[in-house]
Amino acid sequence: MIYRCRLLSILFFALLLATTPSVTRAGGGPENVFLVVNPLSPDSLAIANYYSQLRQIPGVNVFRLAWGGSRESIPIETFRQQILEPIMNEIGRRRLESQIDYIVYSSGFPYAVDFSADVRSTLSRVAGRQGSITGLTFFQEQVRSRDTSYVYTSQSQRANHYEGTRTRGFRSQYGWNPRGQRVGLNGSNYYLSMMLGYTDGRGNSLPEVVQYLRRSVLADCTQPQGTIYLMRVQNEVRSQTRDSAFSEVARTLNDMGVKAEVMDGVLPMGRPDVLGVVTGRAKYDWSKTRSTIQPGAICENLTSFGGILRSNATQTPLTEFLRYGAAASSGTVVEPFALQAKFPHPWVQVHYARGASVAEAFYQAVASPYQLLMVGDPLCRPWASAPNFTIDGPLPNSTVSGTINLRPVATSARIREFQLFVNGRFRRVCQPGDSFELNTVDIADGYQEIRIVAIEDSEIESQSRLILPLNVANRGMKIEWGIQPKTIYDNSRIQLFLTGKGTKAIHVFHERESLGTVNLAMGQVTIDASKLGLGPVTITAIGIGADPAEKVYATPIQFVVRPRDELSGIGVN
Repeated sequence: MIYRCRLLSILFFALLLATTPSVTRAGGGPENVFLVVNPLSPDSLAIANYYSQLRQIPGVNVFRLAWGGSRESIPIETFRQQILEPIMNEIGRRRLESQIDYIVYSSGFPYAVDFSADVRSTLSRVAGRQGSITGLTFFQEQVRSRDTSYVYTSQSQRANHYEGTRTRGFRSQYGWNPRGQRVGLNGSNYYLSMMLGYTDGRGNSLPEVVQYLRRSVLADCTQPQGTIYLMRVQNEVRSQTRDSAFSEVARTLNDMGVKAEVMDGVLPMGRPDVLGVVTGRAKYDWSKTRSTIQPGAICENLTSFGGILRSNATQTPLTEFLRYGAAASSGTVVEPFALQAKFPHPWVQVHYARGASVAEAFYQAVASPYQLLMVGDPLCRPWASAPNFTIDGPLPNSTVSGTINLRPVATSARIREFQLFVNGRFRRVCQPGDSFELNTVDIADGYQEIRIVAIEDSEIESQSRLILPLNVANRGMKIEWGIQPKTIYDNSRIQLFLTGKGTKAIHVFHERESLGTVNLAMGQVTIDASKLGLGPVTITAIGIGADPAEKVYATPIQFVVRPRDELSGIGVN
């Protein structure tokens, strides 16, 4: 039997065999992220607010899932019923199945899941009984069906040889059989999953999380200069598990023009140019290195307990690299034993340097990711090559009616296709040279956010996007509104004053969370700012006409919720 814990190698090697191009997504971008937020956690709300602004995550892609349980380890049935099933159901309810590739957790959720209740047979001691929340979300299909074939066994270990491995963009819509063949609707489906930050126990502070997410966004498509360090630790099994691949990985990176160096020692010392680290040691202290991690770096350490983030755990946690500015790191949530298949192969740095996103690079480099907690910015892509284009059509913020034509015009070569999104939802595709016709009568009056996403014609399938706000006027409906006070703190009471033309009721939302309703054409809504979270916030209003099918969207209101304590350490812009 071939077990699915080979999934990662199977999944991406199988992409090499795929011949039918996708027409719904490619590469990974904000429209492909389903961001899960815990409204019971102020940190979770704040991190989601910042990340949504930094990455332009559509409001329809943000899901508030109240979690009041443990933030360490939970039973598999609790995870299945109270976290995973609500997420998958909500993706379906919002009609986002065709575009979501990433399920990303803000902070405020448990890092580990005990799957022992699902085990129907005796497993070897190296299999363990716990998985990470990110790894088991990746294997959501198996977890939902109580199929533990994702668990490591000796039969499922693959050879650690990556020569000739091609790097590809990821699509959740592809189906795969256990042999790694793409089989369409009858196969298994997977979602790339990461946690943006962990702020309990041995996690990072809220300012630290916001800072490394900001740095990672600034790194995108910069083709950074610096060095990736592959650290060879003498007489250390944690290093020996992977260091036999270092020479090949360094040679491949240097041939690509990305500097890589194999060094003896635990960490690079006195180096100002750290673009990545691969090492293996139970404990380390980055502050003593006098080295600087550059924006966008993947830094990770092979050790037993790097992903165990409770306050009394031992060994240095993955959050140490993040504290000093790495874009992403990882660690196992239970004793994994020194098994390469459970950790990122050093080839993760090659996938990344070829232009893959953080999440794509990690999941292409881990054969058996069920125990690996991955934390950071899943969309960071310093070496990607973003396609350039313009839009021939209405100007931003113009008023339109009837049928409009949107013609994307490539200003760089190698664009495979363009994708149209309306208010965050995928609509359709057109090829270079063609255009999108959009009948605005089919959508609501008022503010509409149009996105056109260009997909690079390459194996990496990098994305770029242009956002075109328009005002649709077909039915004569309109909402005008204002906000007080002008400066908002997290203990403020926010007053919204709304007037609708052609409306019978007006509903106010933060993302998809209802904040209040005016049941007349004019009225007021009061909001407790603490329920919104710190940081940048966008609220929307939707008016309903005499015919419930007739709707109008208000122009969004954007503001910043500031901490009462201005010395909190969080920059609010």
